[in-house]
Amino acid sequence: MSISLGIFIAVFGISTFINYKQTSAETIETYEGLQKTALNSSFLTINITMNIEANQQLNNLANLLSSIDRYDYIAQRRTLLNLARFIGSPLVFVVYENDGKLISQSAKDKESSLKNSDDGNAFDFRQREWYQQAKTNKKLIVSDPYESKAAGYEGVVVSTIAMPIYDNGTFIGVIAANVIPAEFQSRFDKLKLKELPSLKVFLVDSKGGIFVHENLKDSNKNEFDTLGAQILAQSKSNPNGRVDTLFMGHDKVIFYQTMPFGWVIATEANKSDFVEVIHKSLISSLSIAFLLIIVGGVALLFIIRHFFKPLSLMQNGLNAFFDFVNHKTKIQPKPLPIKSNDEFGYICKSINENIERTKSNLAQDENTILQSTKTAEQIQNGNLTARITQKPSKPAISRAKKCAK
Repeated sequence: MSISLGIFIAVFGISTFINYKQTSAETIETYEGLQKTALNSSFLTINITMNIEANQQLNNLANLLSSIDRYDYIAQRRTLLNLARFIGSPLVFVVYENDGKLISQSAKDKESSLKNSDDGNAFDFRQREWYQQAKTNKKLIVSDPYESKAAGYEGVVVSTIAMPIYDNGTFIGVIAANVIPAEFQSRFDKLKLKELPSLKVFLVDSKGGIFVHENLKDSNKNEFDTLGAQILAQSKSNPNGRVDTLFMGHDKVIFYQTMPFGWVIATEANKSDFVEVIHKSLISSLSIAFLLIIVGGVALLFIIRHFFKPLSLMQNGLNAFFDFVNHKTKIQPKPLPIKSNDEFGYICKSINENIERTKSNLAQDENTILQSTKTAEQIQNGNLTARITQKPSKPAISRAKKCAK
């Protein structure tokens, strides 16, 4: 019985371990799937803003400006103002190739304050990196973040989306709009998951600098730049991938995607989030397994006792029978009280039949022996006609009976 119980516990333990390993793998796959889903959602929202919609809006603006007289400043400023208000940009502007002058409008500007001239800056904006990139690439570009010097936005980190303007196939300038990347954090916050409390979404520029992250501060910028450089370096050979690294004192799982305009967007999560869920699953599995082992052990013990009870009854019945046959007791054994229709019932029925037959034979032999004794006494007393009439069951007694005739 103890062996059966041991086998049951061993099999159950192995099954629990296999189930734990399978659950662990499925948990990791599920949580990595959640992290990748957050990454895909983040990629989509940033790509729509910085690439798809920006391309459409700036292309429409470029077509409008190319149709407006170069020195009709009011018409140009009104067009810039309408776009700035529509997209909520801190600054929408145009720089022309012939003189490098800037004409800009902010979403905060009033139409009544539009002036009939350029901005009057002495700086040649044709030297700006975003201008050179748009001119060289001949398509929409997105600059790395930098500190703005525009009035009302001094010191604010912005990124410039720029597109070249053509008039009858001739390059005439660059139209651009500034975006404040820090505002993307509010979008990323909406992607938080209670299942992954450490989940963070962040952006890496084309030089490897992290410029949007919930925990980014001046005091830890170097640590963030190290991580950004690691991700950027890997993205050169694998545009979309995974990085496992130690960051901010935690083992991190980072998934990233390279955006069409050179940035890299990524999600990070602590491996401890996965491990904690797996540990909880393990504790839950062990608790259930322990409970089932107890319940199963008790049930198995009950079943074993139930099925082996007929053997115990047969053993007791046979012992009583053999004690009676060997004259250890004069109490006649009772039939085995088993009436089932299974194998045990068949065996007990056969045993009971043989017990009854043996009891009958013993009684028959005992009566024969008793009559033989009385017959012998009668013969001793002179009654030579006395005979043994009882029929014994044992052959040896039958032979003795024949000899006594």
